[in-house]
Amino acid sequence: MTDKNVTEMEEISLATDVLVIGGGMSGMKAAAELSGLGYPTILIEEGDAIGVAAERRPQDVLTNDDRRGLDELAKTVAEDPKITVMTATQLVGAAGVS
Repeated sequence: MTDKNVTEMEEISLATDVLVIGGGMSGMKAAAELSGLGYPTILIEEGDAIGVAAERRPQDVLTNDDRRGLDELAKTVAEDPKITVMTATQLVGAAGVS
């Protein structure tokens, strides 16, 4: 039996100094901070957009100001030329050299 929700994925290889996994509030903040320090950064998010999971939190967890800040952060990250955002992406392996 085949799961109709499973799509075929393309495997790609990337070389980068900085990889941020997860496009939630912490991942976006980390990517923005690292970019601000001059590091080209790749941010991968399993979902279709960055910042979405945090927006789904209950109202008592995120205030309207928090939500506006989250939207601004997502826009900043998406428009930053030093940050490559890859949505609908899963990490299947990593290797490094020192």
